[in-house]
Amino acid sequence: MLRQIHQYISLLTALLVSHGRAFAGLQEDLGIRAVLLFKKPTVSTGRLEVMEEGLDVLRAQREPFAIVSAVGPTRTGKSSLLGRAFFRGGEHENVFKVGSGVTSYTGGVWITSRAVEFKTHNGPINVLFIDTEGFSGVGGITSKTYEANLFGIVYLLSSAVIFNTMFPVDASTVASLNAHASNAVQMLQALKDGGQEVRRVRPRLVWSVQSFNVYNLRNSGMQAEDLLKE
Repeated sequence: MLRQIHQYISLLTALLVSHGRAFAGLQEDLGIRAVLLFKKPTVSTGRLEVMEEGLDVLRAQREPFAIVSAVGPTRTGKSSLLGRAFFRGGEHENVFKVGSGVTSYTGGVWITSRAVEFKTHNGPINVLFIDTEGFSGVGGITSKTYEANLFGIVYLLSSAVIFNTMFPVDASTVASLNAHASNAVQMLQALKDGGQEVRRVRPRLVWSVQSFNVYNLRNSGMQAEDLLKE
């Protein structure tokens, strides 16, 4: 598995640091759509297939940019969360398609076709958004290896990772996040041990809990950090 991750990240790193060529099709597209960055395998191999159209998005960037990703269990609203949090009320609120059934809808890893500029205290920043297939999905081919690869790749690519879950927060959810994060750190170390130059800091992790009553938390006298210690 670590060899696969090394291949993925080596390829993406080379693409990101190279000047590359101009992609007129992307530059002329004034709208925003979701394009496939990593395709889900047709058989249970655990591998993700890199898609050229998604790589074109990364190659087309000419200015510094950030990547915000959403990961987490299946059917928790990751696609909807990205749309409502960053495109609410606009024409691109549904840039990532949302399913209404009980089976997994998003497959693989999707990225916005172009970066969006946001104003910050430190000046404007261009942001690309990544939506991912949920963990433990029903109705599709998946495995623990596939989920570990997916989380690890997205974690290493991102500036900020939104871990999206549903209330209540239980021990298994915390254990799952810890296992995936630890595995991602091991992947990063394996890249360094293998001679791959990696210049980055760990992404910011934001845990989003859907349907959580913050007032009950405050009335209990606990802080959000206390849940991770219990």
